Amino acid sequence: MAYFNAPIGGLFWAPPDSKAELHIVLPFAKQDFYDTSVDYGLKAMAEFRVRFDEVLQQSDLHYATTEKYLGDDALFEFNAAFAQGLALIRADQLGVEPIALTTVNRSAPAVFPDFLRCWKERSFGSVHFIDLEEIRTRILPKNPAWFAKDKSSATFASEPRPNRKVRAMLFADVKGVSEVTEQQLPRFILHWMNILDREIAASTHQPLHCNTWGDGVFLVFESVTTCADFATRIVTAFEKMDWTTIGAPADTNVRIGVHNGPVYEQLNPLLHRSEFHGSHVNRAARIEPLTTPGTVFASEQFAAFLTLESQQEFAIQYEGAMRLAKSEEPVRLYRVASANDWVRMLPTSLPGPLSTHAKRDDLMKGDRFSAPGPPGSDVPDPDRRGRRNLVFISYSHHDKRWLVVFRLKWHTGEVRLAVSREMSP
Repeated sequence: MAYFNAPIGGLFWAPPDSKAELHIVLPFAKQDFYDTSVDYGLKAMAEFRVRFDEVLQQSDLHYATTEKYLGDDALFEFNAAFAQGLALIRADQLGVEPIALTTVNRSAPAVFPDFLRCWKERSFGSVHFIDLEEIRTRILPKNPAWFAKDKSSATFASEPRPNRKVRAMLFADVKGVSEVTEQQLPRFILHWMNILDREIAASTHQPLHCNTWGDGVFLVFESVTTCADFATRIVTAFEKMDWTTIGAPADTNVRIGVHNGPVYEQLNPLLHRSEFHGSHVNRAARIEPLTTPGTVFASEQFAAFLTLESQQEFAIQYEGAMRLAKSEEPVRLYRVASANDWVRMLPTSLPGPLSTHAKRDDLMKGDRFSAPGPPGSDVPDPDRRGRRNLVFISYSHHDKRWLVVFRLKWHTGEVRLAVSREMSP
């Protein structure tokens, strides 16, 4: 199984084992990628495009962004981090140690220095190097045909434009607002805005942008960790409210969609403030309507960066491929929750002895379960990342108490039953 950050060089290959799992991660539109990283628009390098297309046919394709390159080299760094995060999520799902395989070109600067620095500092796994200079010396002629002067006809727009910056975006609205009467609506909106104001004030890092319309909210953050922290706190704050006191349905809840990607930041001369726009803002807005009320849904870009940047404060669970509005292809979505709120990641129907007794929502009512790890004990940490991997739940049913132990993978939110037994009275 491999996640291939394609721009690292012309090493386009397919695993000899047809059952191998191969993922190709492209930084931008495919045609622009051909012109910048595959054949460079040169006829002499047409063979490289053919070889690359053969590999694509055997691969699961991911895009950091489907937009054009536009001469923005920052998209290569964005793609490298995206591929790294995806690989970490998949390794955690499979319970294996990830290995970084990267190229080294001693005659040129490092292509992605941040990739190696992050990988080593966080001790994600071992690193293996491929020496490109040694390979060239061994197999290439002194003057390969594709060094010829017949340059590509491919051109990229060079006119001045705002630089795209990678930002975390959040869209939220409230399920149940349509059932609020016209008379109660101002009070309802005020309560909702007060929740947002309180949680923004409590944030270590303030959002870069905030906009509201009715019950809809759009916020932009500098990092995915800050955005995820804010989103999960909003979900918790919502659940503490008794919405019936202001005329709203008892099941009133918030839906939050988050995304991470390159966007434009420009001064709005009408409002005299900076605003954010671009296709990735639209992507974030279209995730939110698909979100299960009371949860946070994230794009795979957001999930990958959160896995890469966080210190295991969050649990991430794959929800499946879903089709966004005005989108031809389905996109992969994940659910994000605070790692301390692990019970949200339990299956809706609990396994083992709980399956006939209760569902997850029953565990979330009252104080019938323990925190991760028994009090005063040292819970085993098999993946050596400083996380507690075993979750202990004590549950009452028909005057009996059950002890159930789940093995939890924090990055994916995957829960597997480990041990269950009836406890003595």
